[in-house]
Amino acid sequence: MPPPAPATATTSDQDATATSDEHRNKRGRTTGTGIAHTTKDKANRKRKEPANRPPPLIGPQSFRYVAPLPRGRNPPEMSLPIQLFDPKDFDGLPTAADQNPHIQKTRRGEKPKIPNLKYVSFTDTEFHAAVIPEFKLYGNIADSQLEVLAKLPTPPLFIVPHGGGFRMLKRAPKQADEILDLICSFRFESHGDGKPDATLLKPIPKNASERKRFGQPWVLILVLGPDEEALRKYLLWQQVFSVHPTLSFSVHESSPGQPWQIMVLTGEDGAVVDSTEAKEAVLAAIKTKLWSSRDYCVFAAALVARNWAGTGNMAKLAKVSTDALDLAVVRAELSGSEKLTPAYLVYAKPITANRGEYQRWVNFFVAPGEYYRGVHQLKVNKAKVECKLCKESAHCAADCPLPATPQWQGPTVEDIYQKSKETDDDDADTSTFVLPSEQAAAIWRNVPRRGEPSRSGAKGYSPTKKGSGGKKKDSRPKRR
Repeated sequence: MPPPAPATATTSDQDATATSDEHRNKRGRTTGTGIAHTTKDKANRKRKEPANRPPPLIGPQSFRYVAPLPRGRNPPEMSLPIQLFDPKDFDGLPTAADQNPHIQKTRRGEKPKIPNLKYVSFTDTEFHAAVIPEFKLYGNIADSQLEVLAKLPTPPLFIVPHGGGFRMLKRAPKQADEILDLICSFRFESHGDGKPDATLLKPIPKNASERKRFGQPWVLILVLGPDEEALRKYLLWQQVFSVHPTLSFSVHESSPGQPWQIMVLTGEDGAVVDSTEAKEAVLAAIKTKLWSSRDYCVFAAALVARNWAGTGNMAKLAKVSTDALDLAVVRAELSGSEKLTPAYLVYAKPITANRGEYQRWVNFFVAPGEYYRGVHQLKVNKAKVECKLCKESAHCAADCPLPATPQWQGPTVEDIYQKSKETDDDDADTSTFVLPSEQAAAIWRNVPRRGEPSRSGAKGYSPTKKGSGGKKKDSRPKRR
């Protein structure tokens, strides 16, 4: 019988060899081609435990048909108004034309109590009612002053001097006293022998500058006492007060809302034509752009549903937002000048009173930058429609209806314009420019040139030293 010792040694060698092989298998090795060997442990790790399956059915089974799931349908695309409606169909349009505030007159509504007028110093008649949005009344007024006015128990009224601007408030400070004296002359029975409780404040500008003749702020702020409701109603009912050739004004209250004016379209000669066919062609071009924009339709439909209680699908609501679209042929002033040019002024009933939403809505109209009436190009907002007299944005000062009112006593366009309202020609033989009165010229004329004395006697800016009459010394080094 062989000894057990050699068997023990063999077993130990086998265990060592197995351990060494197992260790080598755990190491990642590659062949000559660079492909890694897959070890047994890696193979086991890649295997997944089979899911728990039900035991197989034994024996014959009844036939069961499994129907495939139905294919999912693609959601239908939203129809745009341009696919359902004809932009050239103007039957019953525009809607809400009678709601346009820019065609209204003063003295609307119930007639208030009329004050006792000892003497009539203004034109006591009906006028065109100027509509000025709230953001323009607040234009360039310091936020601190607006915060104080907002805390008043009685909302203030805003006096708009015709042809006014911050320069006018500086050059004619006595006009504020004249306005207050006139308002205090309106007395009711409740006043007895006393005067109305009224205070007229001058605006505190954010940026004080007289560079622009009609720059904001151009309002005066009227604060009435709590017992002056009768006076307040009368001022808003009459609205326009024409006093003398350098003083007329209108009274406004701050009310939420946005203007109906959307944009101004101008073009070359022959592009703007005052006919029904031409106007409808322009409106059709505008609606085609809007109705083809999915972003506009989604945005406008939501506002119409929320603010106008509109019902229907998106296409119908988006169409309703443009049903009040209208335009008028006016004269506009080219940007940076007073030269007049024919233009289309596009109106639309605002679908929101929120300023931010309104501006986004208007951006859809002006974003194309141009529209076409046939072959004629119409550029967007290359000219401006804004009256320098009454401050309304429905006409220019040359076409302001106030001076055309019988017995008008206030300033005219000839007083405030620098050149003729018909031409920019400076030739005395051909120009139709009428010189304003000396008092009007002192208020509305441009800033005097350097060294030129103004009508008030004060000299303009001069580069020379104070008291010296010669030319400014040349400080540049001389060439040798």
